[in-house]
Amino acid sequence: MRIQRVPDIPHDELVIVVRKPGREPVVLLNARLVTEAQAAQFGRRIANGLDGSGGHGV
Repeated sequence: MRIQRVPDIPHDELVIVVRKPGREPVVLLNARLVTEAQAAQFGRRIANGLDGSGGHGV
C-alpha cells in the first residue's frame, strides 16, 4: 500500500483510497489538512496493522 499527500483533493475530503485491479491500493491524504508528520504516523499505523504486529487499525 502506498500513502501519498496530494494538494488537489476536494477541500472537505481527508482521505481517498484508490484501488485498481492488479495494483496495490493507494491512500491519498489531503495535503491541506494532513501534515507530513501526520502522514508518516498514519503510514506507521497502517504498516503495524497490516504486518500483524498488534496494530489496532486507524
